[in-house]
Amino acid sequence: MAKPSKALLRPGRSRYMNLARVGLGSAILLLSGTVDASAAELPAEARTVLEHIEANGGKLSDSDRATLRKYPKVANMVHDPAAGTARFRTVADPASARGVRGRQCWISEGHHHAKTALGFTFYKFFHRADWCSDGQNVLGVHYREYRKEEVSSHAVWRGLEEDSVTPSPAREVRSRMRAQFENCVIKCISSTHPWVQLNLRGDGFWWPASGEN
Repeated sequence: MAKPSKALLRPGRSRYMNLARVGLGSAILLLSGTVDASAAELPAEARTVLEHIEANGGKLSDSDRATLRKYPKVANMVHDPAAGTARFRTVADPASARGVRGRQCWISEGHHHAKTALGFTFYKFFHRADWCSDGQNVLGVHYREYRKEEVSSHAVWRGLEEDSVTPSPAREVRSRMRAQFENCVIKCISSTHPWVQLNLRGDGFWWPASGEN
């Protein structure tokens, strides 16, 4: 899980955590949100690990990881909740501030990068908030969105679970989005709930956080 940043960031600066490039996908047929694959196609040892992951709420032990990595094709189908990373950035948005004295505007974005037991991309979940302040208060968040990218064929999108923004004008405004994916190998064995939260302050500082739970 990506840990929240402890430092406040000024717009125009970015906080980066390590990112993996696009993962190696394995072709598999999705039917009505479940995976149509035969258990006989997987090694018995790998099937046992999948059963353990399902019984353990999606968590992987060190032993689970070691076993799965003996079978790279299977390991790249399995989500590892301990391997996620994040990236955050804010850029100035002068067009939204034009014509209003003392007003400053920014575009803030964060994404949670979920990975497989092999270390490749499982999915990326993004949350963006466009906002303005007057130096003391956040005047409003005038545009918000989420998107998902580089989604593995074994990551089944179940939708947005949370979409909230606190009232403004205010000295601090929180914009948060949380979603759900299921990890489906033969059948769906676990759920993951990625979230990105952007804490925006009237003095122009911001505090991002993300994770999956």
